[in-house]
Amino acid sequence: MQNIIVHENPKEVQSFLDAVRIAADAHRAELGFFPFSVYSEFARKGQLYVACERESNKYAGHLLFDCRHPRAKVLQMFVDKDFRCQGVAAALLVQLKISLTQSGFLSIYARVAEDLDAANKFWSRQNFYIQRIEAGGSVRNRTILVRVHELETPQLFGTSGLSQFNPLGLPSTRTTELPLYLIDLNILFDVGPRRPRHKEVAALYQAERMNFCRLAISSEARDELKRSASPGKTDPMESFIGLFPTFPITKDTSSELIKDLAKLVFPAKGEHVLSTNDLSDLSHVATAIQHHLAGLVTNDQAILQAAVAIQNRFGIRLVSSDAFSFGGGSSASAHQVDVLNSSPLESRPVQAMDHPAVHTLLSKFNLTPAEIASDWVGSALSNSKAKGIWHVGQLIGYLCWPARSPDGCVHARAAVDESHTDSGLAARTLLTSLRDELGKLGPTQVDLRLPPNQSTIRELAFGLGFSGAPSSNSLTKLSDGLQVRTPDGNLAHISLDAMESLLAPALFCLAGRPAVITPIQKSFSEPLLGHSAQSSFMPQLASSVFPDRHYVSSYRTLKHFSRGKIILFYESGRGGGRSALVAIAKVSAAFLRDGSQLTPSDYERSVLDERTLAALGMDKMKTVTLFDAIFHLPKMIPLSYLETIGCGKPTKLLSTNPITDLQFESILREAFSE
Repeated sequence: MQNIIVHENPKEVQSFLDAVRIAADAHRAELGFFPFSVYSEFARKGQLYVACERESNKYAGHLLFDCRHPRAKVLQMFVDKDFRCQGVAAALLVQLKISLTQSGFLSIYARVAEDLDAANKFWSRQNFYIQRIEAGGSVRNRTILVRVHELETPQLFGTSGLSQFNPLGLPSTRTTELPLYLIDLNILFDVGPRRPRHKEVAALYQAERMNFCRLAISSEARDELKRSASPGKTDPMESFIGLFPTFPITKDTSSELIKDLAKLVFPAKGEHVLSTNDLSDLSHVATAIQHHLAGLVTNDQAILQAAVAIQNRFGIRLVSSDAFSFGGGSSASAHQVDVLNSSPLESRPVQAMDHPAVHTLLSKFNLTPAEIASDWVGSALSNSKAKGIWHVGQLIGYLCWPARSPDGCVHARAAVDESHTDSGLAARTLLTSLRDELGKLGPTQVDLRLPPNQSTIRELAFGLGFSGAPSSNSLTKLSDGLQVRTPDGNLAHISLDAMESLLAPALFCLAGRPAVITPIQKSFSEPLLGHSAQSSFMPQLASSVFPDRHYVSSYRTLKHFSRGKIILFYESGRGGGRSALVAIAKVSAAFLRDGSQLTPSDYERSVLDERTLAALGMDKMKTVTLFDAIFHLPKMIPLSYLETIGCGKPTKLLSTNPITDLQFESILREAFSE
């Protein structure tokens, strides 16, 4: 094994692609068939490892795998006959485990034919347990063992939380937020049924509908469409792209950024020989960087080739449309898709008469009768709650948690029968039920205990915001609150944005935090902000039930609204208004949208309609600002006071304008003075 080296760098792996293809094609019956383009694509993404002899650099084997966070799936594992029994396969797998653990993955899946004794012994030695048994293809009529290895990922980050990309140990909230990706024009056009990438792009839009991600376009995409439009003709795609949030490129900083990107994407081209299309492609990437988005979805090969370098330098992901597809075959369907209508599952509270079924289920997980009676079933007899998931009278999932906890932490326990076809749906139902029930208690820390080999619940819990604890069978989550010390004793330094999200609707108005004053008429401010002290017998508008609401304004105001900024709402004197600051809130997002494409949801959250929208001006594009954490000022700040501190000029209060730190502090002191 000391004579074997494992290559995982995409550039190093590229030189072995021919050897990988030849070896795989020669053993097609065991490994299955993939075209050469698959190996090339996976090598580019860093998902193909190649082992070779250290001295001769001779190909010894390879590992092909797919990643869908928080799980990975082994697609091919092969060792050349001249290098077998030398630890090559183990070396490849060890490298994969290390890489995935560092990236916060939870589990690795492998499908192994039951009749391959040597292969099953190898996977067993590597601690891959049998999760379930499936039927293989009809040609060879094999039985397939789906094996899973649970990675030793104690936290979403290393023990200290420090890395070269996270030097301050700041935790990321991205795992619990929907990532927002820009899409280019080719992705938009590929949705057409006759386009070769139709299925991949359809899966991308399906992923957005299933709340796996959000999609948006850059202003460059809109400009690009106008450049390519035929004179005198209306392109229907112009109306279609109006459905997406739009992010403009910041002209002041874009030129230098595009130059830097050009060196990574088009290293062979000089700065002055870039085509219009080249500059357009780079503008999409630059826009995603400037707005701190998750990344860009594109099928442009030049950009995808530079994906790793751009991610390392700028922190955004560049992915192709197939990154969002669920893949094919029964394995992918079983792992990733829960077919609700075909699953006659029953979710209900567990009664005393159900305890024998609970014992039968939990005994499958190597729990002793004493553990089951005291920790699982026994706790359900007193002040605890328990819920079960049944399929045709068979209990396949169980959850219990105490109704009260003296230490303020809810210690819940859950388990599902992973051999059952609908184990994923059962696990999701249990976790969602727990989340909804605990939401009624206010700030709560949740300690979720699992039996061994419960990868399904671990993965789904990760998506709901749970993180690992020192014990591999325990997960923790703050249902709503703030914890400054992690379970392993380390202090956690969380970002201001994450802290406010945990303590919402609290606001931290600290020195240096940018703030703006924005005007709003009384007819809009009272239903949108809810600050009126006078009761109304009229029905409340729908906006009042949303924690985050929409403020719609001219496209020119977008530059003032960025995530995290504080908005101070000034109710103008028009229509009997107060001529005073009445409320403050926090910007959670802002983007451009075609006014004709505003959805019913936009209108509900903004107290506007098509008629009142016209009052905002004739500009086609509007700025839609999402704001939350609305706080009504205990003492409204009149125009006269604003004039004394230099931010009360009538011309300034007609539109959105920033204020200084000193002005912001003065406003808050006055608002909270006796």
